[in-house]
Amino acid sequence: MSAYERESLVIDRAANRIAEAANTISSAQRDYAFWQLVLGAVAVAFTGIAAFFAYRATHWAKEAARQSKRSADADNAALEEAQKALLLSHEDAAVQADRFDQQISLARTNAVRELRAYLSNAVKDQFDIAVGSHARVVIQIMNTGRTPAYHFLQMAAYNIVPANHPGLDIPLNFPDGQEGSVLNPGDPSFIDIQLPMPLSEEEVALIHGEDYFLYLWGRVVFVDAFDQPRELRYRYRLGGKEMMRVGMMHLDRHGQYAN
Repeated sequence: MSAYERESLVIDRAANRIAEAANTISSAQRDYAFWQLVLGAVAVAFTGIAAFFAYRATHWAKEAARQSKRSADADNAALEEAQKALLLSHEDAAVQADRFDQQISLARTNAVRELRAYLSNAVKDQFDIAVGSHARVVIQIMNTGRTPAYHFLQMAAYNIVPANHPGLDIPLNFPDGQEGSVLNPGDPSFIDIQLPMPLSEEEVALIHGEDYFLYLWGRVVFVDAFDQPRELRYRYRLGGKEMMRVGMMHLDRHGQYAN
């Protein structure tokens, strides 16, 4: 074999080895690219799966939050309704209590009205109005109610005064510490009163006129069976031609009071 042939053979072998090495490198590069693609796909798959689970977890969390909010809203609404119902029940109870108090008060008022003591007054006897007489009058006070009048006190005054004398409206005062008596239902009490001095001819003439009258005014106080203080004031008068013709004392409507 010649030197040229041997050199050519060497070169061919070297070229073959280089080609084989290039094929090996190319195959390795293909394998690397394939596995890189596979790993990329796996990574993408894992990323997608992770993203999916993250989305589901976020969705579930949001849904749980919405459910919790709806539940809380429902609880708050139920609490508000319960508070409203409780408030209404309190208001109803207060209204019922007020109605009950009103009924009790009305029942007590009716009982007092029906059962309390009532006093009436009237002229029982009246004697002649003439010169020399004391113009004596007897006033009867009667308990026309259904229970006694306790601490019963009465007094009266009698005089010849100008017509509609304002002093007649001044209350008569009882002595301090006076206890009084008990006037039972149906029982009368009398005030027998007369002028301190006998009538003169001039006084009789005044009474027959229109400017001076005989006035009798009285006051009665008592306590009823319900421990309520009561008072009766009355006033009678006699004077003027018409009254003197009839000859009886008349109640003066301006002097009446009772509670």
